[in-house]
Amino acid sequence: GGEKKGNNFIVSVCPDKKANRVLAGTQGNGVLVFDTLQRLIKQIPFLPGDKEGFTPVIIVRSNDGGYLLFCWGKKMVWKLSSDLSSLREIPVSTHRKNPIPVINYFSNLVFQNDSICLAHSQGLLYRINLKMNSIQVAYMPAEVTGCFFYHDRLVAHSNDEIIFIDTASMAITKKIPLKNTGGVRSFVAAGGGGFYIGS
Repeated sequence: GGEKKGNNFIVSVCPDKKANRVLAGTQGNGVLVFDTLQRLIKQIPFLPGDKEGFTPVIIVRSNDGGYLLFCWGKKMVWKLSSDLSSLREIPVSTHRKNPIPVINYFSNLVFQNDSICLAHSQGLLYRINLKMNSIQVAYMPAEVTGCFFYHDRLVAHSNDEIIFIDTASMAITKKIPLKNTGGVRSFVAAGGGGFYIGS
């Protein structure tokens, strides 16, 4: 961690069973890397060229054993090598040449398999091609602070309602009113169908 208490809490976690390590993204203090015995083996406090610490809000293991770091306030995604020795920028493209937005604080990994990954960042959806190391960002049809992947659709909360979003067209396919709710950003599937939400 760091000297300031505010820099010592974790905002993202990426367990890597193959490499027997856990990466933890901190608030303003970069990445901490632990082994499976919970010993700190490395700290990466700065991005190349920066003098202030960074906040990785999403960490994704890539197919080559490296890690993609989605950092709060940055427009590019950073690639950490599998041996943890180097960082390089991965460019982000947008649909229809929209301006590239910054990565927001409330972000989460939505879906991942061997080929693709979906990551959400406050109304933005990042599509990561893990085989090509390419990343495209699209604007979601509503301002949301959290979402998750459920039955081939994104489920999110916006303006006192639960919305279901098609991942291909980014169109809202269903709405369920949920009056007097705000700040919903936590979702988890329930056993036997359905899901739970929280703020």
